[in-house]
Amino acid sequence: MLSEHETPPRRGRRPALRRLPADRRARGAAPPAQPTVIPRPVSLTTLSGSSFQLTAGSAIVVRAGQDPAVRGVADYLAAVLRPSTGYALPVVDAPTGTPSIELDATGGSAHGQEGYRLRTEGTGRVLLQAHTAEGLSRGVQTLRQLLPARVEASTVQPGPWTIAPVDVTDAPRFAYRGAMLDVARRFVPVADVKRFIEQAARYKVNVFHWHLTDDQGWRLPSTAFPALNQVGASTQSGWAPGTGGPWFYTEADYRSIVEFAAQRYVTVVPEIDGPGHTAAAMAAIPGLNCDDRARAPTTASTCGSASSA
Repeated sequence: MLSEHETPPRRGRRPALRRLPADRRARGAAPPAQPTVIPRPVSLTTLSGSSFQLTAGSAIVVRAGQDPAVRGVADYLAAVLRPSTGYALPVVDAPTGTPSIELDATGGSAHGQEGYRLRTEGTGRVLLQAHTAEGLSRGVQTLRQLLPARVEASTVQPGPWTIAPVDVTDAPRFAYRGAMLDVARRFVPVADVKRFIEQAARYKVNVFHWHLTDDQGWRLPSTAFPALNQVGASTQSGWAPGTGGPWFYTEADYRSIVEFAAQRYVTVVPEIDGPGHTAAAMAAIPGLNCDDRARAPTTASTCGSASSA
């Protein structure tokens, strides 16, 4: 039934179709979706025009006279892109006339220590500007996300390697952006620690909190107290002494991880637990115990239980 305010439809006539404005009819489909960048940048504007596309002749440009660290960021970017694209991507100090990615650390101080601006300029150039090499490093992580996901592959993949026309401006909201990895309770090999750091850096994490000691193991290298590695590193959660190990990082391992993190502008913060959560140390050094007798190593999986036993 119709209410008193409703008008009955006229028979034999179809409802009128709303006509789109002429410009929308000419364009056809809706405008392209805005690219997704994580974490969300301060500003991301989709531009008109053609996408930028890497080609076999593309280069990464770092003009002469800049901080040498900028060349390090460019080398890092090239190393990321070469395996999947199969392109040489040389790092050069002047444009080559081919589609290029240019890194420029002469941007104004308004960018701050970690801020950057990334802008595509038609098909010919992506310009990444910052005030510091660290800011360029954060922008490189955004550039990786703007490329097709297969760019992260370790073997050559099919193209095309395009970046939608965008203008991105970004700077961190929080100065400390950390991620923790607990290698004390369960040991993590060097290659996997580096992979963790690499993945964290992709999302602009700038602090690697490295939990190195706890009841279940002492992973920090020690030349002054070798028992910390011989005994304290002989266990991990679920593994008793004699079933493997010892599980600890050598000085060379530690140094290589710190250098790996520094190349990605990630600060390593080592955590050495005390006075609690020290059963691994108490098993290695008798003098840490009230009766000067070493306690048995623990493989407990309950956090902190061994130290309070």
